Amino acid sequence: QVLAGDFDSTEQAVEMLAKLRGEFKETKNLDMAEHLRRTGSALKEINADGPASTKGITDFLKRAGTIPNVLKPAIQELIGYGAVFEEANISAELSATNFSKIITVGSTNTAAFAKQMKLSKDATTDLINTKPNEFVLKLAESLSKLKGSDLAQTMKNLKLEGGEVYSVMGVIIDNIEKIRTKQKLANQAYDDGTRIQRNFNEINKDQAAQIDKTAKAWDIVKTKMVSIVALLAGPLLQWTAGMAKQADSVTTAYTKQSQQLKDVHKNVIPLVSEYKKLQE
Repeated sequence: QVLAGDFDSTEQAVEMLAKLRGEFKETKNLDMAEHLRRTGSALKEINADGPASTKGITDFLKRAGTIPNVLKPAIQELIGYGAVFEEANISAELSATNFSKIITVGSTNTAAFAKQMKLSKDATTDLINTKPNEFVLKLAESLSKLKGSDLAQTMKNLKLEGGEVYSVMGVIIDNIEKIRTKQKLANQAYDDGTRIQRNFNEINKDQAAQIDKTAKAWDIVKTKMVSIVALLAGPLLQWTAGMAKQADSVTTAYTKQSQQLKDVHKNVIPLVSEYKKLQE
């Protein structure tokens, strides 16, 4: 229910998140409820932090989940990337494909990447294998110091050629701190695991308030309907008593009263019918 608004239905939300569990080392050993609680909390936290949608980030996670496990950043870290890519209007398919390319090419062209990052080849290899997220961000930091034509040539030397990978790398370069900030938020929410419960409580509170508000509104309507009937009935009774007192005979009073009752009946019955409909 908490995530349903971000997807086409509650079923779709659960299905998409459930498929992620086996793709990441952080989630594969969790039971489904724990996975949904932790991952859902991280997604909702990032969703609340900016315009990126939970559905869009989840789509990125699904595609990035195909990166070999040894080279794959943690799910919390990838949530940060997914949010930034969506905010930059890069599709989940394009961003995930080229993000994967950056890491996999780095793992096979280590010497060139080490030279660019001013690290030893062994240190670069270790970084890719143990901290792939840091590898990507440190690469971005080293590339951020280059000008346009130099950046293009360097990317070519790294065997990262093509407009799509340029675009993805460019977004990372321009948003290094933003990515780190979102990753920190996602990691805190994932570890805490309470964001999704807070959202659930807020929804329940809002629904309870709406029900209470609706009930009060019905009470007001019903009270007003009763008041209208009473307002019409009071003068009618007074009039009847007066007629009986002032008429030459009971029969004359009764005849006049009957005609008046017909007129009142004609006006009151629609109101009573409406009142009954409101009660239903």
